[in-house]
Amino acid sequence: MLSPPDPSPAPWQGIEDTVNWDIVVHNSSADTVYAVTTDPDGNVYVVGRGRYLSSTLGHYEWWLKKYDAAGREIRAGWDKQLYFSGTLNDTPTAVAIDGEGNVVVGGYYTDSHNLPHCVVRKYNPDGTELLAVNLSSYQLLLADMAIGDDGAIYLAGSTLSVPTAGIFLKLNAAGEEVWSKTISVNGVNRNIQATALALDGAGNVVIGGYGIDLVGDPSGYDSWFQVYSPDGMLLREVRFSARIASFDPTSCYTNDRLYDITVDADGNIYTVGCGYGIALVVTQIDEHTSAATACDCDAGWLNKFSPTGQRLDQKVFLTRDGNDVEFRSIVPDGRGGVFISGRDCAANNASGRFWIIRRLDGELNEIWGANFEVNQGASTVVGEGLALDRSGALFAISNAHDIHSADSGLDWWIKKFY
Repeated sequence: MLSPPDPSPAPWQGIEDTVNWDIVVHNSSADTVYAVTTDPDGNVYVVGRGRYLSSTLGHYEWWLKKYDAAGREIRAGWDKQLYFSGTLNDTPTAVAIDGEGNVVVGGYYTDSHNLPHCVVRKYNPDGTELLAVNLSSYQLLLADMAIGDDGAIYLAGSTLSVPTAGIFLKLNAAGEEVWSKTISVNGVNRNIQATALALDGAGNVVIGGYGIDLVGDPSGYDSWFQVYSPDGMLLREVRFSARIASFDPTSCYTNDRLYDITVDADGNIYTVGCGYGIALVVTQIDEHTSAATACDCDAGWLNKFSPTGQRLDQKVFLTRDGNDVEFRSIVPDGRGGVFISGRDCAANNASGRFWIIRRLDGELNEIWGANFEVNQGASTVVGEGLALDRSGALFAISNAHDIHSADSGLDWWIKKFY
């Protein structure tokens, strides 16, 4: 859960703060950043994982960093490294601030049998650990987390078992389990991935993800979201596909994947993700003739729903030459619109990835954007997370190969825009 922006944030100028916040970090040869958030004092917290940080075994372990509003790293009590002894694949996936300014980080580790164990840690602003929770019984790959006004911790993710199951839990502020649910969509609880969480203004929890054959049989992967009251009562379920209208849902697999979800001040629900073949590519055959076909690629999409679950608008994103676009993150911009972040595959570097950030108004018109190309011919860039501070400034994190130096491996960076 992000710290809410002020009711009247500063006017958006679309300027990047390259003086304080064009930060590139190289902890190890395999750095991956996963989530970012801000606190009411303007501090920024970032979580990720790396290898050979506190252990010589080469296993992945968590790191948690804190920066002040001027982009200076605060190391006293922070720059934390968490290694779960005997594990192979430690991955923090979410970070949030509670109402008292405490920092809550969640994720999972895998044991020697490759079974995941969900983990939650809470720290005060000085970095002192307040809470340590291990939820081993669920074998949960935690995907997202949100914090209620009462300090309750909501967790969402999926099991490693086949078929996969979506899991949704609520802990109280002391880390005690209040309730848990296996997600059932359209009456089916198999092959369900839970990928995103958000809270609305009434304290209801919006959880979303994707699953197989939810809007047709067959229809491939389709997207879904559900709204729950704080006591765990299901209020609403929406299943949808981003396929173009001309597709026959009984014969076309679009493989929609919802990756993130957010709620604006009016209760409207926004979802972002991607789908295979959901957009049209127009090919010019001659000066008089053109043909439109389904693209053989992933197209990014953004959907807006009313508080009652009615789809209000949809926007599909595709690179000019039909390469992949995928959106992973979305946050309200505090001004009636949203920011989204992800990656595309550019025409002049078909094997490379470009980090893309877009701002859209409430009618999904694009009103600002930024693209960042990989240096030194590196092969991968994926936009991973966005956060807004109380002034309405945007913080964005991403991973990329060799941006620290020519052979630094997987690095990460954080940027600020205002």
